[in-house]
Amino acid sequence: FFWPQILGLLHFRYLTAMGMGGKGKGKAPPLPSQRAAPKAKGSSTGGLVQRKADAGMAWWHNARTQHDDGHWEAEALMNGMGLAVAYPPSSPEREAFIAQSPFLSTLMMLEIGRRYVKTLTDYATKPKQVVDMKIGDGRSKAGEVTVMIAELTEEEQEQRLIRFRELMERSGLTLDWEARAEQWLSTHPRAVERKSLEELASAELRLRFKQFLGSKPKEQETKRATSEEQQRQEEARREKEMLMRAREEAAAAKQKELMDHFRSLSPADINNVPWSQAKAFHIVQGGSGGVVLLDLGVSCVVLKPQQKTAVSELMAQHVADVLEVPVACIRVVNPAEDEYQEVQMRLKSMDAHSGLKAFGVLEFAQGHPLMGTEGQEALQNHGSELMYQLGRLCAMDVLMNNLDRIPIPVWQNEGNLGNVMVTKHGCSILGIDQQVNLIMPGPGLAMYMKKVVKLIADVSPNGDPSCIVEKLRQALMENCGAAITDEAAVIFLRGLHLGLGHIAHQWRKGHLKQALEAGKKNSLDRFADVPDVNSRCLLFHQQLDTLNSMCNFLCTVAELISSELP
Repeated sequence: FFWPQILGLLHFRYLTAMGMGGKGKGKAPPLPSQRAAPKAKGSSTGGLVQRKADAGMAWWHNARTQHDDGHWEAEALMNGMGLAVAYPPSSPEREAFIAQSPFLSTLMMLEIGRRYVKTLTDYATKPKQVVDMKIGDGRSKAGEVTVMIAELTEEEQEQRLIRFRELMERSGLTLDWEARAEQWLSTHPRAVERKSLEELASAELRLRFKQFLGSKPKEQETKRATSEEQQRQEEARREKEMLMRAREEAAAAKQKELMDHFRSLSPADINNVPWSQAKAFHIVQGGSGGVVLLDLGVSCVVLKPQQKTAVSELMAQHVADVLEVPVACIRVVNPAEDEYQEVQMRLKSMDAHSGLKAFGVLEFAQGHPLMGTEGQEALQNHGSELMYQLGRLCAMDVLMNNLDRIPIPVWQNEGNLGNVMVTKHGCSILGIDQQVNLIMPGPGLAMYMKKVVKLIADVSPNGDPSCIVEKLRQALMENCGAAITDEAAVIFLRGLHLGLGHIAHQWRKGHLKQALEAGKKNSLDRFADVPDVNSRCLLFHQQLDTLNSMCNFLCTVAELISSELP
């Protein structure tokens, strides 16, 4: 708030020290852009480096100060956060600018406004990126990702323009702001000087505002390349693009061939893995540390590093088991066990420097994520089965606060349908990468519980599920390009409602609490005695310290669901 005053004071002291203090009388001094050019470096004349203000700040903060007749006062380019550096208070530059009358300030605001409006309107027709994930890798990340540029539909362009108009309205502008400014300029007494004043306005903008740093009058532009040079440059650019595209296509084809091979393998039994048959591996990078796919000849198994969410992921599996929700199962291998050494030796024999210190043996999900054209085809062919299972999976996520999957109103996120695998030839769903996200007692937990209560009411027979359906439809459209029918939405809601009911049933029977106790015991057994390798022991101990709080959170949510459902 005080920066303009402070900058003005500093500038005043500088002027006084240079012998330029005092306001003076008579005709206003000329603007810097009208003065002679400064002496070259090394001359006897000193000076400060000119700081530049933000033209965007002038526009979005002061565009609303346009008068009804269309003009702006000089203060529109001076008042606002950071604008005082352009025309410091009590400075000759400020006084000279004000003396030029509102004609100059209106020209400058008009040029700034046109630049920003053009940027936004150009965005309204700018093509969009469409991501197509065709090949699953057995985990949360697609094996092949194709990014295409697609033109916007007329409806999408109109939506962007509507948002732009709303932005203009919020900034206090009317749609005829430009026409009113031009009308005022054309009837002003200084209209006959407009050409010279436009050059002055452009010079002032280059001098005072950083967005115009590279702007130059047309007569000062450098000579452009000839048409022949432009043609040669264009041909070279096209050749480079073709070469890059060929390399990308070759890499994508190789990746597709590799992933098609792994997808042809059946999932191995994670409790009885023939490690000696491992003959190849493939490291798949991912946000949670990635995974290692092991080719066992006729089957495949996945090795997953145990990271900072290892305990909450293991607890999530115990919850999924008692709720009978299909998820990719994991078995944690302790570094103190003989099996751990056997796996490490086998990886080393294949020159697999995976860096695995503590890992879990994860079930291979033979299928693809609910994304891209494959996800769209699966919903078209088996929509009813998939939507019901998706609802059941979502109910479990609500219990665990597992927000990184299906976006519904209890969370403020876009979800991640990469954590939904479509298996069994497109007719079944398998959850991956689920975890318990603990919310400690306090305002955060109270807010979450309130949202869960509303969710239960919305999916009940007399509820209003419109918000749930809207977010689901948006997620499926953005990830799969699939528009689900009202019937499919009803099936999802039925699965969600029955899934919540099953949670209440298992809680009342005491089965859910028993599963949590078993999960605690398994977590302590797997992680409590892990040798201290690169401080990983400390990492697991920190997670184990939250076990009781994690179980209490799950019990609290389960009790709430049970109390809200008959």
